Amino acid sequence: MHTPILKLFPPPSEERPLEGTYLDPSLREQATARNRPWVIANFITSLDGRIAVAAEPGLPPAIPKDLTNPRDWRLFQEIAIQADLWLISGHYLREHAEGAAQELLQIEREPSWSDLLAWRSSRGLPPRPAIAVLSTRLDFDVTDPLRESGQSPLILTSERAPRGRVEALASQGAEVLMLGDDRIEGSRLLDTLHQRGHSLIYSTAGPRIAHMLLRQGVLDRLYLTIAARMLGGVSFATILEGERLMPPADWSLQSLYFDPHALDGAGQLYACLDRRTAP
Repeated sequence: MHTPILKLFPPPSEERPLEGTYLDPSLREQATARNRPWVIANFITSLDGRIAVAAEPGLPPAIPKDLTNPRDWRLFQEIAIQADLWLISGHYLREHAEGAAQELLQIEREPSWSDLLAWRSSRGLPPRPAIAVLSTRLDFDVTDPLRESGQSPLILTSERAPRGRVEALASQGAEVLMLGDDRIEGSRLLDTLHQRGHSLIYSTAGPRIAHMLLRQGVLDRLYLTIAARMLGGVSFATILEGERLMPPADWSLQSLYFDPHALDGAGQLYACLDRRTAP
């Protein structure tokens, strides 16, 4: 973990420690200076564009062990720890209930990551970010991931949500908000979170939610780890899942690092990109 990575962009090229690469004090400053929350997301993808692959026919795509690695996971924690609120999906909660999903924030369990707890504490932030679930079906229950932040679970849905599930989640202590008629509206989502004092929003809700946020023009920054490894597979997931974006979404590279020590020496790139907006 202590072997260095190589900064490729912006110049000059130079080595630096992996730790702290994404702990950027200006990130929260930029977010709080805006008149709406800043939304960020991250993914790790193979060289052939897979973020998840089905282990065998008939099974849903899952993040393969050939892709996950502790060096990328460290940077994931650095991104997540800076947020005021995380957006997660009902799909994640269903997988978590089945024991098939990773815990999102593991800094309390990893002594070598104590600097991340200190980073958050030194800025007067609560120990954990708040959590909001984006879902229209609401086919999950209020479980541990929603309680660990110490705040009332927040469920964001649309008027299409089954009324029985709305009542069931409310009876479990969740606050359920309708933010659209047929689908969740990005502008109402951001207004709601802004009114609650959340400036930096981190989406770990997967490719469908990423598509929704991007289509509605509210996804601002993408952290993308590109593993120098191809996976193949017939059934797989990519960064976005949804209809064709018209016009396409363009991005501007902010930073790029190469890590030659990851994945048994295959290496991986760490890219940070901001969404380009129309002039």
